[in-house]
Amino acid sequence: MLRNDHRGAAAVEFALTALLLIMVVVGTIEVGWQLETEAALRNGVDEAIRFASTGQSIVPNVKASPTCRAQAIVFLVTLRAPTILKPENLTITSAANNATAVSSSGSGFGGAGGDTMIYTFVYTQPYLTFFGKWIMNSRSMVHKVSSLVKNEPFSGTISC
Repeated sequence: MLRNDHRGAAAVEFALTALLLIMVVVGTIEVGWQLETEAALRNGVDEAIRFASTGQSIVPNVKASPTCRAQAIVFLVTLRAPTILKPENLTITSAANNATAVSSSGSGFGGAGGDTMIYTFVYTQPYLTFFGKWIMNSRSMVHKVSSLVKNEPFSGTISC
């Protein structure tokens, strides 16, 4: 009599497949989050590099623009995606003409007019769920973008 009783079989099958389905959906969300972070970072870096090569310290046509060149570069990177990119998770270094890299808070950041600069942007993005932390065995993913640019001619080295 128990062999012909199929009550509850659908519930058991659903429970087994739902777990797999939930893992796939959460994994897709995590991957999408990190890909969106990478795209936002690259777009912000492009904007910031165009600005950095001019030697300006104030972003034109932007209210509440920072008055420091290094702060303006951080501002421009995060401006494109303020809900995704947070300034506290971003570190930037630059090196002029193969010199030692300088952080965005250091003297000489951004170089002088005509310098060939390499900027390195490192962004640490936390995972959205436990799934990313569990699979990757870390709390966050590190995104790194480097860009080589030649500064336009301008006078002096601008620092904060």
